[in-house]
Amino acid sequence: MELFPNGGLDTMMDRLSVAMERISPGWSETLKPASPEEIEAYRLAAHAPRLPLAYRLFLERAGNGDGGLLEKAWDGYSQVDLPALMEKGDPLEAFQEFSDEPDPRRFLLFSTHWTESDLYLDLDSGGEDPPVFLFARDLHSGSFQNYLFQMAFQQLVWDGFLCRIADGSSKLDADWFLRRHLPGYARDPLGGTPRERMETARPFLDPYPLEPLWFSDDTHHCLMGKDLAVHLDTTWALNFTVAGRDKAQVEEIANFLLRTMRAPENETRRF
Repeated sequence: MELFPNGGLDTMMDRLSVAMERISPGWSETLKPASPEEIEAYRLAAHAPRLPLAYRLFLERAGNGDGGLLEKAWDGYSQVDLPALMEKGDPLEAFQEFSDEPDPRRFLLFSTHWTESDLYLDLDSGGEDPPVFLFARDLHSGSFQNYLFQMAFQQLVWDGFLCRIADGSSKLDADWFLRRHLPGYARDPLGGTPRERMETARPFLDPYPLEPLWFSDDTHHCLMGKDLAVHLDTTWALNFTVAGRDKAQVEEIANFLLRTMRAPENETRRF
């Protein structure tokens, strides 16, 4: 059976359960659903005109506890359960403190963190499976379903292999990388866009025995091979995790990515 089966939104949570049960047996039994009344209460409190189907399906199965899946974002202290979201207070007031978005109802908060690294769904652009934004400003994942499976894949990468190396580069490194490898790129202290970084970095993994998974997108490239997995993350700059059972192979790929993506010490990266 395929570890991460693909399909429509109507089977999203069942397919996610299949994957998570193989990664973390017993995961499905830890889920705590939200009632229709709780879901509607949050919609009203969030001033949301509607809840996208993908998010509603998640809440119906895991709205009061997701077994640690999305809660492991950042440092493991994200909160995605409805009681925690309700306790945050009026999301419009918090939103307006840091965003100049003219219509704050465009974004729906679904994950909060003590550093205010909050995640939102863009209700204007994604239909029933909208993209995920950090700070309601920066693209974080191509869709909510993608984000669920990307987090499941991340758990596999971190818990399912004997060897693992996680590293990456700064935005100035990303700028150096794009100036070398992306024709027509204009120098940018922010290191380009997530899509520019991803489209430029992705081909460097082609020589390795890896196949991209269906939930890869402009911010997360998730690949698997025999006893090997790689996660390329361009949400911030150029970060990666390489995991596998062969230590030498993991080190080879990680060292190659570092040499490719990080500017040499003797080359200036200042503006």
